[in-house]
Amino acid sequence: MHICNLRFFLLFSILFLTTIAVVAQKPIYIEVKVQVADTEDIQTLASLGFDIDHYQGSISEGIRFFVTETERDILANVGFPYTVTIPDYRAAYNEMLVADNAQHPNPIKTSELVAAGFDLGSMGGFYTFAEVEAKLDEMRTDFPNLITAKESIGTTVEGRDIWMVKISDNPDIDEPEPAAHFDALHHAREPLSMATTINFMFYLLENYDTDAYVRFLVDHREIYFVPVVNPDGYVYNEITDPNGGGLWRKNRFPNAGGCFGVDLNRNYGFGYATNNECSSPNPCSGVYRGTEAFSEEESKAIRDLLAVTGARTAFSTHSTAGTYLMPYGFNATPPAFDIYSEWASAFLAENDYSYGTTSQMLGYTSCGTTRDYMHSEDIYGWTPEIAGSGFWPPPSTIFDLVAENVRPFLFQAYIAGAYLDIQSHTIIGDVLPGEPFEVVIAVKNIGVGATANTASVIVQANNSFVVSPTATSFGNIAAREVKDNTASPFQFEVDPAIDTAFFTISVTTIQDGIPNEQIEIPVFLGEKEVLFSDDAEDTAANWTATGNSTIMWGVNTDDSYSGSQSFGDSNDGNGENDTETFFELNPSLDLSAISAPRVGFAYKHSLPGNDFVQLQISTDNGTSWEVLREFNDNEDWNLVSLNLNSYSDFETVKFRFRLLNDGFIPGDGFYFDDFEVSGYTSNILGVSESAAAQVKITPNPFTDALSIQLGGLDINSIISMYDPLGRQLEISEERIGNRIQIENLEILPSGIYFLTIEDVAAGIKTVKRILKQ
Repeated sequence: MHICNLRFFLLFSILFLTTIAVVAQKPIYIEVKVQVADTEDIQTLASLGFDIDHYQGSISEGIRFFVTETERDILANVGFPYTVTIPDYRAAYNEMLVADNAQHPNPIKTSELVAAGFDLGSMGGFYTFAEVEAKLDEMRTDFPNLITAKESIGTTVEGRDIWMVKISDNPDIDEPEPAAHFDALHHAREPLSMATTINFMFYLLENYDTDAYVRFLVDHREIYFVPVVNPDGYVYNEITDPNGGGLWRKNRFPNAGGCFGVDLNRNYGFGYATNNECSSPNPCSGVYRGTEAFSEEESKAIRDLLAVTGARTAFSTHSTAGTYLMPYGFNATPPAFDIYSEWASAFLAENDYSYGTTSQMLGYTSCGTTRDYMHSEDIYGWTPEIAGSGFWPPPSTIFDLVAENVRPFLFQAYIAGAYLDIQSHTIIGDVLPGEPFEVVIAVKNIGVGATANTASVIVQANNSFVVSPTATSFGNIAAREVKDNTASPFQFEVDPAIDTAFFTISVTTIQDGIPNEQIEIPVFLGEKEVLFSDDAEDTAANWTATGNSTIMWGVNTDDSYSGSQSFGDSNDGNGENDTETFFELNPSLDLSAISAPRVGFAYKHSLPGNDFVQLQISTDNGTSWEVLREFNDNEDWNLVSLNLNSYSDFETVKFRFRLLNDGFIPGDGFYFDDFEVSGYTSNILGVSESAAAQVKITPNPFTDALSIQLGGLDINSIISMYDPLGRQLEISEERIGNRIQIENLEILPSGIYFLTIEDVAAGIKTVKRILKQ
């Protein structure tokens, strides 16, 4: 036999026998539902070595996670009540594959956020390790000017390479640009982490030539990717379950006693082995931490890569909880929660993932994690937990799951350098027809790695009767710095012919010509009268917090729309499950004292699951409450103004916020700022819409005379007439009952004019636009 053929035969024989041995010892994984009383029970399960990362369910319903047959026996002996929900996951998974293929034989991409180069792999819809290698080579071949060839940053105990690539405009040159880091598959049974990362890489490469937002990012960042941190564990799952569904988690290091593997996400140096609850000293446990910090080649490779790239932000991606976890994992005290939550509320507003620490959200601790180590090295590190129905979700769902995380991945790469957000706005003066008004905008560079150069802001009213100014330069804005245009506010001009009571102004931040963030400002015409306002910059003395939680409403210093403080339900962290709390405004307000009353404020929130916040109103001193607006899911800072006309006759009106947290996952909660109750003397020039409907003017268009039917308005209502420039005209009127006749108008030039009818007794002023032929 030829020597080359002999070598091939021997190698094939070794691999075949190894495969037979591995398959022969395939573990059977069982899903169990364990009844727990509280988070202490969850922590106890973790301390016993059970791998409860990403458990499903809740404390009230029971938590579900996977165990081996041996672990099931241990669970039976420690006294936790449990039921078996899936006796053999492998069999259940294969049945799911058959059913999903029958229902969705050819899954299609429904979102433009799914890259053309990203497709379904051969292992339950996911790429095998060899297919990942091929995809990296494909990217280099198709986009040689944007991505490096794959480079090994380490070799595993079984001899496999840990591949890294970099995406940038000059990928083969190390440029002095802010760096961002992305890695995936620390845990071998979480292929969604890899799939999401690969799709994002293709998205950057494919959109570089057509999307200015992407092009700017790639041109101004060094973006590093390690899509498979744990190739040995992943290949082991390929061997045991070639169709997908393998639940091996750790790497494949041979431990003493015949057990294999170290949990790589418990092997990093910061917080390593804090105790035996957040990681396990047992080599057979799914959360075994290894003999010492950085004992494993995989964790060393990531550590050493981070040391040379200078990354400021990082995603170490996992699955499948549908959350984004921030430091720290080993205790309940998050560092820099203000910064992490500021970002999360922005980049998770579309996919509605919750965010927080492991302890706050899931009830257990984890130590020696990648994100904790990153934060200790001055890198803002997250663990995105991609959502899905399990570690190996149906192939038909993969495209949607990767698409919903493109926005957070883009955002993370941007904030590694500079990124501009709207911090606040101020409207100076009343907004009236024929008169100018000014707007001040504050802009914040929320990035951490660079100054925003040539920052500017574009403002644009959505009404053709409002003339918007040109863009204003804000100069350069350093990282985490706020600038405003107080010295030179935006100047708007309102046409006297404006015929609407309301319009919006869109505000867009621009960095080097690239739009970053946008917000819509509601604007009401009329002479504004403020009945009550609170910007949260002092104390919460105007409010009273009540409820059954140990975490109560008050001043929040984590984030604000204006100034440095807001109000919220859980300062410096997330809320508590199974709680109901209230935040009630102390003074009662007399809405009859103002015209066209409204309540408005800025707000943001993260309210996962069935959690919600309601703004409520009472007209009987708090005996009963009506809901004005309900909030749930995620939303970044936004502005709301609610019409209170139906309550304008009440002299004793109270407001409160009500928060209800269910028993699932507590979120960051609800923030509000710049709370204000105000009125406008009309909607157009302070027009009251209901009053306007009562007034009839004939003929319109007119030539020499007008007849005004006052409807329900007082017969002593004051009539005034204005030209298009807002100048009041002298008129001759005759009153006949509930009708007013205006004569001698033939001398007026043709064009648009305005009549104001003011019912002083009712506090109503309405405006009608009329046309002279």
